[in-house]
Amino acid sequence: MPLTGNPRIECRSGSANGDDTLVFTFVNPLTSVGRASATSGTGDVSGSAIGSDAHQYIVDLSGISNAQYISVSLTDLTDSAGNSSEAVSASMVVLIGDVNANGIISNSDVSATKAQVGM
Repeated sequence: MPLTGNPRIECRSGSANGDDTLVFTFVNPLTSVGRASATSGTGDVSGSAIGSDAHQYIVDLSGISNAQYISVSLTDLTDSAGNSSEAVSASMVVLIGDVNANGIISNSDVSATKAQVGM
């Protein structure tokens, strides 16, 4: 997903109960992150940690509702090269059923889904 400009729509969904995972990927391996928090939108951070690949920070989200923008911020980051940042954030759009990522749910989403049935 892009780090600047409008958040992209990802044509996938988490679980039926609104659990999703957001993975931040960095150039250098991380050595520490203070905390992760949902800074806008409906949902909560249910867990977060540096991944088994230290270039990644994995944020588990719960209670994510449909048809919204949600932003997640990481604070007090440090990497293996000694770089640090007070905060990094990313946003995503949640729109279940928008399989072609055009920002609306329409017949074209149904057609795209039908075309994949049985493949």
